[in-house]
Amino acid sequence: MSLYNVKESTGKGRGVFLNTDITEKTEVVHSKLIGGCLNYVEWKFYCEYCFKELKENSKISCGCGFNYCSMECQKKAYDEYHKNECSIIKSLREIPDGIGEILLLYRCSIKTVKWEDYCSLPNINNYKAVEYCVLLFKSNSSLLKTIWEVIQANSFCLTNGEEQVIGIGLFDYASFINHSCCPNCVPLQNKREMSIKSLTSIKSGEEIFISYIDITESFERREKELRKWHFSCGCSLCEEDKKRYRYHLLCECGGSLFVDEIGQFAKCKTCKKVFEEGDDKYEDALYQINEYRNLENDIDKLSTNKQYEQVIEKLNENVSVITSLIDEKDVREHYKFNSIMFHSFIQLKKYNEAAQVGKKLMKMVDTIFPLLYITGVVEHFHLAKVFRMSGDENLFQEEIEKVRLGISILDDSHCLVKEFNEYVIAIK
Repeated sequence: MSLYNVKESTGKGRGVFLNTDITEKTEVVHSKLIGGCLNYVEWKFYCEYCFKELKENSKISCGCGFNYCSMECQKKAYDEYHKNECSIIKSLREIPDGIGEILLLYRCSIKTVKWEDYCSLPNINNYKAVEYCVLLFKSNSSLLKTIWEVIQANSFCLTNGEEQVIGIGLFDYASFINHSCCPNCVPLQNKREMSIKSLTSIKSGEEIFISYIDITESFERREKELRKWHFSCGCSLCEEDKKRYRYHLLCECGGSLFVDEIGQFAKCKTCKKVFEEGDDKYEDALYQINEYRNLENDIDKLSTNKQYEQVIEKLNENVSVITSLIDEKDVREHYKFNSIMFHSFIQLKKYNEAAQVGKKLMKMVDTIFPLLYITGVVEHFHLAKVFRMSGDENLFQEEIEKVRLGISILDDSHCLVKEFNEYVIAIK
């Protein structure tokens, strides 16, 4: 008997509903990869077939730029799809933007799949990538268009053991599951398979949800990201966030200001006073918001050590801006900036400084992430390593136990489980 069935979900199209009560860590859905592709920048770091992280001295390279962890993976890729695409990739003068989606379109196109079994999809207006795919797949344009729509609306991010995005993939069955920013299940990718497991006990008849996006982001960023799937989330977290202004700016009366940049005015929630363009209060509010956004943009572009140094300096300089703009109850925004400082110090090997920030980060991680949520488990693992490096054995033990509990949702073959076990053995 199947644990679930697919049926209409009010306002969401189809959804997945349980046929029986389940406990936490139960595998509800097991999905296999229909087609997947690494992002271009990751081609030299991960196996193109199984997505395993590569070791420099053992990888097998192909002339088109792809790399493999073994002859077996290279042969499987060649037999399944790569024999037709390899020469075309080699012939390209430059790799086009969106190459991952283009190759994914091709790889899904050559599969024998019952596409009509997938969710009904909105129209997608931009099919530019299909033009590139014609070189790879000479078939009728209507099939390509249909598959492109499926990919746009139903694809998942491929991730490594640290939950960092390395590519894009389409999995069978998992695409039926709807989104919530407060999910009761989590997708766990392991090579070319995906397991959907429960984060908590769920009753028969209830719908299961996963998150399509980063649940640590602000309400505004989550809303913007979800527009790609042409819907807004109405979960309890989003409904609560709608009641809270993102920017904690104060009127003279002590009330919170709502800043409308389109209408160019700010209005006090308490006394209803309106400040228009030209008023000092409105211009000051706008200036602070722009400074805050500049910080966000800088954070999104981090790569070199120099940039990490600069962002730490900038964050320290703008602590007053951040604390004055973000409501103290908005844990996600505070988490974001503390997490960036924490990982910046790690990148620069400043472990004592990282530990100081980590102490503030601990409670935020516990608040935001369910215990078994893999992104939270990864963050606890980073915290544990930093506390050990800084000599705080008590906090190290506290965090390592959270990791031990967290990885219990994963299969033994998962790369994070292997890394954790190797780490524990190494420190004994």
